[in-house]
Amino acid sequence: MNMMMYHDPDPVQVLLDVAKVLREQDHLIFTLCPTTLSLLLDLFECQSRPSDSHHVDPEVLEHHVIFIRGSFATLQHLRLVESPRKSHVCGGTRITLKPFPGLEKLELCRTPFNQLKDLKEVRHKLKLLSIHRPLTPIISTSDVLVCSADGLISFWEELKELRLTACQLVSVTEECWKYTPNLRCLDLSHNCLEHASLPSASSINLSYNKLMLFPSFSVGASSRLQILLLRSNLLESLNGMESLVCMKTLDVSHNLLMSPESLEPLRKLSCLEMLMLDGNPISYRIGYRNTVAGTLHQSASKRKVLLDGVELSEGEQEICLSENIARLSVSPLLPLPCFIQGRSTLDDDSLSDTSSRREAREKRPGRRALIRDQDLPTNHHVVQVQIEIHHKHGEGMFHLSTGVTNTIMKRGKGE
Repeated sequence: MNMMMYHDPDPVQVLLDVAKVLREQDHLIFTLCPTTLSLLLDLFECQSRPSDSHHVDPEVLEHHVIFIRGSFATLQHLRLVESPRKSHVCGGTRITLKPFPGLEKLELCRTPFNQLKDLKEVRHKLKLLSIHRPLTPIISTSDVLVCSADGLISFWEELKELRLTACQLVSVTEECWKYTPNLRCLDLSHNCLEHASLPSASSINLSYNKLMLFPSFSVGASSRLQILLLRSNLLESLNGMESLVCMKTLDVSHNLLMSPESLEPLRKLSCLEMLMLDGNPISYRIGYRNTVAGTLHQSASKRKVLLDGVELSEGEQEICLSENIARLSVSPLLPLPCFIQGRSTLDDDSLSDTSSRREAREKRPGRRALIRDQDLPTNHHVVQVQIEIHHKHGEGMFHLSTGVTNTIMKRGKGE
């Protein structure tokens, strides 16, 4: 819908224009200047209609007023956008939402949020709240969600999408997210954030900020977050991203990622479908795509994954697979524990010497253990040890080799 702006508005002309637009539209979205809305609401409160040069019958004007009031009462989506040339005028305008009890979506652009009245009338129904480039800076998310314009603290039960863009935000407090239990999409792009504590949502946009560390997330984000946009920040590493295993789209382009090690957390993202890394120092290295392919989860070798908008080639998928297999073949060495009566003596000071451990094993009836190697001191790390355990009901063999345990148990007859 085209926004109606007036340099020197005639109240009657405004009334006629608004009535015409509302009749032509579907009553779902309405875009208006805050100053024009303020003039219109003042007109509603007038006991007598102003005279005009259009020679409109007063009864017709009254009919238009009744129609507009009814339309506002059922309006679901309101956009208030002030002209840049008139922003200084809007700065002194008090905007009330009382005529819009059915409002579900509210968008404010170049509008002073701190002068918004009667937000309590619609807060419990709002599904979308968007604030872009307000006339007065919004320093913290708490200024909107906790200490809102009407001074009340309450839950935003139905709020699904929150956009606070170009608001000069410098703080995102974890406390405020408890007031938005059903939030799904969060857009805090084009602000001044250096760190952020984020809620559990399915889509989050923090592009064009000043983040130097990966954001922290509330409990539950690992199973919900699917889209994360961090374009144009100051990130040098992706450490902290490992738990976001359901991520499908990740944009960390135009950051300060330089080495393959800074991308290691990508290996945990088994659901990743789209990755944007262009504009980072690492993207200018020779063999960049092969390097990135080697840091992805093994599942990327079997399905479609886009890197900087281009699907991984078969060769890059093979590199992904081979790198993951190579990592699996290298396992940490294991300490050798000795179990006596269901507990480990690995760190038992009373059985620290090998002779004491051997005596303890021999005292246990019906059980004999033989270590086919030299007796090893406590906490010694082994590469390969074979242990045979003989039991009156059968026998078992445990084979430990570079961290891989194979167990074969054969029961005796008649057991």
